Amino acid sequence: MSQSLISPPSSLAAAEAPLSVPVLLVDDRPENLLAMEALLQGLPYALDVTCAGSGNEALAISLKRDFAVVLLDVQMPDMDGLETATLLRANPKTRHLPIIFVTAGLHDELRQFKGYETGAIDFLIKPIEPVVLRSKVAVLCELYAKCRELEEHKASLEARVAERTRSLSALAAQLSEEVQARRLSEQALRDSEARLRMVIDSACEAFIAFSAAGILIEWNQRAEELVGWPRSDALGQQVLDFLNPPAGAAPETEDDPCAQLDGAAAPVPDLAQLLPGEPGAASRVQELCMWRRDGSHFAVELSVWPIPDSEPPLYGCLLRDITVRREQEEAHLRTSASLQETVAARTAQLRQAMDQLVDTERMAALGGIVAAVAHDLNTPVGNLVLLASALRERIAALATEALEGHLTRSRLCEAVADCKEGSGLLIRSAERAQELIESFKNVAVDQTSQKRRQFDLAGCVHDIAATLGRMTRMANVKVELKIPPGIALDSYPGHLEQVFNNLIVNSIVHGFDGRSEGTITIAACVEGEHVRIDYRDDGVGIAPELQQKVFEAFYSTKFGKGGSGLGLFIVRRLLCNVLKGEVKLDSTPGAGVHFAIKLPLKVPA
Repeated sequence: MSQSLISPPSSLAAAEAPLSVPVLLVDDRPENLLAMEALLQGLPYALDVTCAGSGNEALAISLKRDFAVVLLDVQMPDMDGLETATLLRANPKTRHLPIIFVTAGLHDELRQFKGYETGAIDFLIKPIEPVVLRSKVAVLCELYAKCRELEEHKASLEARVAERTRSLSALAAQLSEEVQARRLSEQALRDSEARLRMVIDSACEAFIAFSAAGILIEWNQRAEELVGWPRSDALGQQVLDFLNPPAGAAPETEDDPCAQLDGAAAPVPDLAQLLPGEPGAASRVQELCMWRRDGSHFAVELSVWPIPDSEPPLYGCLLRDITVRREQEEAHLRTSASLQETVAARTAQLRQAMDQLVDTERMAALGGIVAAVAHDLNTPVGNLVLLASALRERIAALATEALEGHLTRSRLCEAVADCKEGSGLLIRSAERAQELIESFKNVAVDQTSQKRRQFDLAGCVHDIAATLGRMTRMANVKVELKIPPGIALDSYPGHLEQVFNNLIVNSIVHGFDGRSEGTITIAACVEGEHVRIDYRDDGVGIAPELQQKVFEAFYSTKFGKGGSGLGLFIVRRLLCNVLKGEVKLDSTPGAGVHFAIKLPLKVPA
């Protein structure tokens, strides 16, 4: 099998793009195939020529594709053209193929009829006349092209019909759904109107509706009960008629239910007074006076709003009898005033009690300091007494030896050396006692007087650390002061000493609980018009969830074990309220605490 493409003349190809027409040539002789292929040159179609060398090959090719014409040689070995044509006609897939027999010896009319019976449409007798061949093939090619065009047009029409059918079906379905939805909407609207009517009639609030001209169009059962007008009589009346006193109405008295309303009993001459004032406003609420059918009147709250999407405009209105509410409000105001007086009195009592607690805590701390200082004074005072007694005995012994004449030069020198050493110890013990007494005096004076004065920060912190020396030594806690001298404050030293006393005691009691030793560091530096104080210990630290609670009053983890729960509360209260500073806590469990304190060098007056 061979296949070739024969193009049409260039002029035709330029004019239009011709269809490629398939043509099958069947002959057992290759030279005949070449000759027929050459004769087909010049047709106005692009030919897709397929060549087969036998009937079997032609049958196989025809099953794979369609052809416009089959040029079939009659006389071929194995399977001649008549048999091949018979088999082509027997197969539904190939029975429509146009067959032209090409033969050199089929002049017998009987055999020609036999050929037509097998499905041939024409005969070409060799030698073939080129014009005749091209003419017959051209007709069949044109027929093939028209058939393809018709098939494509049919497919296009079928596709358009199918698309239109789908569109019409979808449109019909949509219309059906819209009709059904419309019916459902209409039914839902009727149901909604019925429910709305039922809701309006069963509402516990009085509801009315009126037009832009003020004509009543709705009046529910609660409105009938409240105003005393049945719905049938109220509809169609002017809403302003119910808000203005009828002719002959009694004048207003002091106990009138409308007397407490600002201008509520005055006439409402204009409907605009009821409607929402600003364009697009949601509603308007006001308190007015309303008259019943029997001539009585009552205080009423009117909530008026425009009904959405109403044309012409309509307005809805809720009526609430506020007579009882006004009485309750008056009672509430009286009760509120009484409660405010009670709260103010209780607050003053609590503030006084809190101040007493702070003073009690301060005096308790001062008492602890007194006990510690008294204990610390025992050692130097005891040394003074002991050394004074020893020196007195030594001098008495020396005098006795001198009177008896037993005093030698060496004994005198030994006695002088002992007295010199004793007097040195005596002076050092006296100085230690003097230092303790001076520190205690400074702390005690500041704690009890609470006066504002100028003082040195380093000296103030040193004094409180010295007075707590016994407590820190017993807890094996080292206090390191890193405060440079010369930081002068114009403030309240007593309160500041109280702050450091509470912080140090808090570290000893809570921070170093369960530990054999610890270190407290107090450092300070000047930052502009303020001093920054950093208090740190290397104790157990404070859990994050407890860091805000430690500054609360009466919060302690040592209740029942000596803790009052006021230590850090007093620290923040004194720093923030009295010393006009601030304090921040930063702590990590297991890494100690850090209190960052910022104080003004001069407390504002």
